Amino acid sequence: MKAPWYTLEETQHKLELTQSELFYAIEQKELMPILFSPLRPFLGFSAFTADHRVGCVHFSYQGPLKADQALLQKLAKGHQGSFYSRYHLLDTDGISNVGYSNPFESEMPNAVVTDWIPGNRDETENDTYIVVAMPNETRSVASAVRLAAELFAKDSAVSSEEGLKRISNIPYDYNWRHNGKWVASDMRIASSEIDRFQSPPEETIVENAPDSSRQRTNLLHELFLRIMKEHQGIKARELWQLIRDNEESIPPRYDKDSIITSINASELLWQSNFTTEQYFDKKSLSSRMSKLKKRL
Repeated sequence: MKAPWYTLEETQHKLELTQSELFYAIEQKELMPILFSPLRPFLGFSAFTADHRVGCVHFSYQGPLKADQALLQKLAKGHQGSFYSRYHLLDTDGISNVGYSNPFESEMPNAVVTDWIPGNRDETENDTYIVVAMPNETRSVASAVRLAAELFAKDSAVSSEEGLKRISNIPYDYNWRHNGKWVASDMRIASSEIDRFQSPPEETIVENAPDSSRQRTNLLHELFLRIMKEHQGIKARELWQLIRDNEESIPPRYDKDSIITSINASELLWQSNFTTEQYFDKKSLSSRMSKLKKRL
């Protein structure tokens, strides 16, 4: 994925999609977004398993980055909040405040790192490390409350010195999601993704057809194109309605090959002479039309 990066609003305008159509394309992985991060702290590991995590670097970063698909799918479905994800930085110029010493107060091993081996700048910039948002380290609230209750009890026999010692031994809690706050508007679409989205769909050879009839033509796409050529600038909902109206006309005006076997307000079934019946969702029509425009 390469810059420039477009906001979702800019992408909608470029692809002539509604917001719901754009989010549907992201859900279906027809468009692969990235995230644009405001300045926030990150942590890099050279090894990361359930029982062995070697920390190497901590830094701040502002700019584009790749995130786990699970996070992107949640944002596309309208969720927002703090999430855990692994990240890949896409602009090393956005890295600042780099440190190679262990940033945590608690002794190792702890709930974040089992060991710490200082890294270097080259490895940080070359995407060598496993990167997560910096976990937040705080004293355990529950333990602190219990200790305070003991220290301030009227019959407490705990001395001031002993109280301070026990305070210093309160265990730490770690929140892996504290610096992972995201909303849908943080998503960006790369120009290369827009080009890929608009590229004509690949046609596949119908394997069961006789040699004389083997072809790369997708008859459903041909039906869409036939209507798009006759009605320049037609919208997806208008094209869909024309197909529905076509099924009631005799002879068919557009579906000359009689491939549509069933259609309603949200989906259709279609079949050519050499394929099994296939399903098509209306939500995919805008993105499919965007690809087909290059064939007009």
